[in-house]
Amino acid sequence: MAFILSFALQAQNMIPNGSFPSTTPSFTTNLVHMANCFTWPGRYCISADGWQTGQGDHSSPSDNTLKVDGNLASTTANLIWSESVTGMQSGVQYDFGFWVRPRTGAHTIEIEVSINGVSHGTFTNNMGGWQPFATTYTHGTGSTATIELRQVAFGSHTDCDIDDISLTATWPLHIATDNPGDMRCEFGQGKTLFTTSDYEYAAGVFMNDIDIYGTTLSNNTGNWLPWLARFDKNKKLSWTANITGTNGANIQNGEQGGITGIDVDLYGNTYMAGYFKNGSITFDGSTTIVNYSSSCWTGYLAKFNTLGKMVWVTHIETTTPLSASATTKNLGGVKVNEDGTYVYMTGSMENWNTLGYSVVFPPNTYTSTTGDIRGYFAEFDASTGANTRLATSASCIYGIDFELNATEAFIGGHTDGIFVKPFLSKLDLGTFTWGTPNIGTTTTPMQNYVVGWSVALTDDYAYLGGFSYGTDPLCFNSHCTSTNASHRGWVAQFDLSLTCVNLAEIKGNSVHPITVHDVIVDVNDVVYVTGETDAETTYYYNNTGSLSASTNLISGAIQDLFIAKYDTDLRDVLWVEEYGGNETDCASGAIAFNDAMGGLYFSGYYKAGGMGVGPKALGMPKGTNDYFMARIDVSNGGSFKKNPTTASNLTPSEIDVFPNPVTHTLYINIGETWSSATDLTIYDLTGQEVLRKNHLTTGTNAVRIDVLTPGIYVFRITDPSGTLLKSNRMVIH
Repeated sequence: MAFILSFALQAQNMIPNGSFPSTTPSFTTNLVHMANCFTWPGRYCISADGWQTGQGDHSSPSDNTLKVDGNLASTTANLIWSESVTGMQSGVQYDFGFWVRPRTGAHTIEIEVSINGVSHGTFTNNMGGWQPFATTYTHGTGSTATIELRQVAFGSHTDCDIDDISLTATWPLHIATDNPGDMRCEFGQGKTLFTTSDYEYAAGVFMNDIDIYGTTLSNNTGNWLPWLARFDKNKKLSWTANITGTNGANIQNGEQGGITGIDVDLYGNTYMAGYFKNGSITFDGSTTIVNYSSSCWTGYLAKFNTLGKMVWVTHIETTTPLSASATTKNLGGVKVNEDGTYVYMTGSMENWNTLGYSVVFPPNTYTSTTGDIRGYFAEFDASTGANTRLATSASCIYGIDFELNATEAFIGGHTDGIFVKPFLSKLDLGTFTWGTPNIGTTTTPMQNYVVGWSVALTDDYAYLGGFSYGTDPLCFNSHCTSTNASHRGWVAQFDLSLTCVNLAEIKGNSVHPITVHDVIVDVNDVVYVTGETDAETTYYYNNTGSLSASTNLISGAIQDLFIAKYDTDLRDVLWVEEYGGNETDCASGAIAFNDAMGGLYFSGYYKAGGMGVGPKALGMPKGTNDYFMARIDVSNGGSFKKNPTTASNLTPSEIDVFPNPVTHTLYINIGETWSSATDLTIYDLTGQEVLRKNHLTTGTNAVRIDVLTPGIYVFRITDPSGTLLKSNRMVIH
């Protein structure tokens, strides 16, 4: 059976005439319509140029703009535009916005925005040029929202053009299944969520039919196939990767494979790692990889360009007949280094018949004569996908996650057998050799099953999160969990020599399992932990074993998702949130901090009931599981909302910084809608400011960059108030 990809029109703006495609008005106003555009105080018309002849409107492609003569002596006709929007959903968060251009720089524009009679701020513009207004609105009861734009500044010099009025449903992002569809994200194994200053990238696996914001993916194989998608900051789908597949005759349903991680380089290329068995996967309809075994896994690593098109795919497979029972799983996801030259993966390989085996990491082959289980860490050329180096370990069997710095890889996971224990290890990227791991210990190993599941890294510390089954404490060095919980989650802090310096645990009442699936750190080295709980009460302890916080299971829920914020040394829980719904069983995916947006993104999937994740309550899945991506405020764990903005806002998509890599001159192109100065600051990887260029203007700005030593840097572009507009890494050759 084949996988089918079909496309449907994306429904984004709930105000279909917001760009004024027709000169015939379709909205409510107190102003008088002048079809011939002969303006007079209190009149309006719809035209191609508005007040500025030959300058066009704001839309792309161009159509028309609303031209308003605001020269009024009183407020008797102050309703400029109003429309009642149907199809609104209670509890759903929406983004509302529009663009305004004063007749000239001498005209002062003040427009108050209200939704269902409640003010959402006032737009003010006296600088000339197109400027945006944006606000976030959470809908209450009923299915209709009445939006009004009212003029609040009167007299002469109050004329303007208005364009691109929009209302779109905002976070969380929800990917729905159709019966009997199903989807999931491979929790904890690498990272399946990645954010940049412009985009969010998400990945997982699915069966049957799913709808990704107007794009329908259909998988009739009866088994899991991967999906990969990119979204902009307004949840608008940029692309989905074209990944198809078939299944073998003997495979059981639901066993074909998974995706274990994605990463994005500084050029916008996406890397995806996964594994599968007894079937085939085809990328972009042109490159097919096949695994003929119904019992043994093989892995793959794929690269996609900025348009979501496959660049290359590398199949990590065993050779036959020597390795007929050999299996490889790249469980630890994928990471690309800072300058985008090499890609790394970690995983395991073995022969279930304890015979010798060979595994091909193209173009190289690794051979074992004993059939033992070994963990591996592999390096690939980012431009070709060719394997360049490989290191194996008999101690660090299952690498589940890893992080990189300039010289080392920090790899976390667990050992093999019935005495499963977590480990954190290092690999020298220069010599490509494993170091001695720090392996956790328990008092009576046979009563415990303890796994390491997620790794996070700062300049000074590494973190390992995981979970335990068994009543005995887990210890790293002298830091241990308690003895009075049989299922617990935990996060441990290590110095860069791998000595454990702190450990905190999360546990529930009775025997209810608590799991930690992902751990990350933000730019301030604050720690975020996510996982699952079905305990009536979940308790969060600090590094001294003292209770810092607790949460309760959502009423009627089967299993909830939690996110906790700790300080750097795990001394205190700064906040914790628990998400779920009545009769809902949910699973956590990944979390990602976005410095440019100041928000925390998290993903997961849920079934049975609805799912409350911040400002929006997601409905019951039509299929088995639905996927979501949500975002919250890092300061308090509350719903992430955009504040009303006035003329000081410039969107990242209106700023182009090129080339990257750069040799002599960096160019920064500022959109014509921006009328204030912006500042460029460049930092090295230690955070030291190395170059500043103030007062960038609209159009193209040239900045000499050859005064800096070749290497990797970070640039930040800010507005006059210091608000971050765009940030990214850059390479200087």
